[in-house]
Amino acid sequence: MLKKSRVKQLLKEGKVVYGTFVKSTDPAIIEILGHIGFDFIIIDNEHIGMSKQTLTQLIRAAQLVGIEPIVRVRSKDTQEILQTLDAGAQGVQVPNVDTKDDMRQVSDAVYFAPKGSRGFATTSRAAQYGISNIDDYVKEVTDQLMIITHCETVESVRTLEEQISLKAHDAFFIGPMDMSQSAGVIGHPEDPRVAKVITEAIETCKRHGIPFGTVVGSKEALDTYIGLGMQYAVLKSDFGFLIDGAKRMLKDIKG
Repeated sequence: MLKKSRVKQLLKEGKVVYGTFVKSTDPAIIEILGHIGFDFIIIDNEHIGMSKQTLTQLIRAAQLVGIEPIVRVRSKDTQEILQTLDAGAQGVQVPNVDTKDDMRQVSDAVYFAPKGSRGFATTSRAAQYGISNIDDYVKEVTDQLMIITHCETVESVRTLEEQISLKAHDAFFIGPMDMSQSAGVIGHPEDPRVAKVITEAIETCKRHGIPFGTVVGSKEALDTYIGLGMQYAVLKSDFGFLIDGAKRMLKDIKG
């Protein structure tokens, strides 16, 4: 059974929530992050492909320590989203959403009728394998699941207001690296052309009261984006933390 989403509620209240990408397939990493105090994790099933069994174990680990499991799915494919949510994820973070039709496809894949057209089964893990009360389960899916979509292309920024009109988002995730590719300066998110498009996306989100977020690698970057109104704060990744800690200690030892 889905639990009430604290992250969803905090975003509605205008608060900042803190998470990180998880690229490791070891559940212990997620347990550690939960014990440290992160609000959510984003299990990266887009760039680190994993089996459904592995994904389910990672979701279980998150729920065990009270950290909300959001899964970055491989695509907006209906079956991909269905299987992820049936496994018990609290939400999906969906790449390659560039148009209103793309957004409608995502929303339809997440919600049951009448809000969407997701395949309905009561024997999934999310429904406690058939033990949950059906009416309660449907209400939980409607009220507690989260949809975060990527805004990472020039086209997506151009159609952002059309996507927002569907009233299906909990937040937008702005992807600076993919945005740099879309803007013609791949690998250079600091380029003024990228900054201009990102600023436009942020202003659109703020104008419509939709939370936005991005991934940041430093306290300075975090403070800058929070100053711009960011609520969905993604701090590096488990790999990033490992690299930073190992480099720092090795430098301290070797000089």
